[in-house]
Amino acid sequence: MFPVIGVMSVGGTFFAFNLFPFMFTVVPLAIIVAVIFVIARAAIRMSAGSVVQPSPFARQPTRGPAQVVTPTPAARMNGLQMSLPPALRDRNVRFAARVEQLLPVLRGSEDVVTRSDSADGLARLGWVHLKLLIAKAHLEAAGAAADAPKLHAQVADLRSQLQFGEMSASARESRKATLEMLEERLRNFSLRQCRLDEIASDLDRVEAQVDLAAERAALQSGQSLATFQIDLATRMVDDADFFGSVSPEVRAVDEHYGFREVRSEK
Repeated sequence: MFPVIGVMSVGGTFFAFNLFPFMFTVVPLAIIVAVIFVIARAAIRMSAGSVVQPSPFARQPTRGPAQVVTPTPAARMNGLQMSLPPALRDRNVRFAARVEQLLPVLRGSEDVVTRSDSADGLARLGWVHLKLLIAKAHLEAAGAAADAPKLHAQVADLRSQLQFGEMSASARESRKATLEMLEERLRNFSLRQCRLDEIASDLDRVEAQVDLAAERAALQSGQSLATFQIDLATRMVDDADFFGSVSPEVRAVDEHYGFREVRSEK
């Protein structure tokens, strides 16, 4: 291998020396340092580009008030239906299916006014049916812990104690107070059963009216389908506040179908 000669002049005198050893030490080291510098610089640029610092002088976007999405009556009714116990929910689903079968008949009516009135009446009747089921579920849940035979037995026992038993004045007063509460529970139980009977009767009437309208449509009877208005036996469902935690939803659907305005005029 030929040596690499370097010539250097010092004070007019020339010196020759071999550069071959330096080529394998200094030059590779310089190349490595240059490569590391280029990579580090590229990494710094990439990190600076990924983090964008907002300018303190930049104009911030203005945010308006949060938009409140109001549920539709159909969405409210669907939520109320889903809150029912399975047996009552299935009953309402079957009723709704019978109502859906009537709608094509109404659409085929030549009388626009009759078609519109009947469709509106069916929708209102569907809401009445659902509301009756909600009331039924509410009453049944409230009376789930009531045991009428047990209450009657407790009342009879306390009356016997107060009439024939010997006890202190404070014990007698305590038993009297207990007796009054048990008697009130019995009255509540009787009232609840009465209202459940009324609701059962109203549900049967609502369903029978839709069935009758479907039969008239199938027979192509000349009679009007129906106005789909029923004077309910129970007045409990007139008060939307009766329905506990779902009262706001019931009130909103009532207002949509005009029930709240009708009651306010009475």
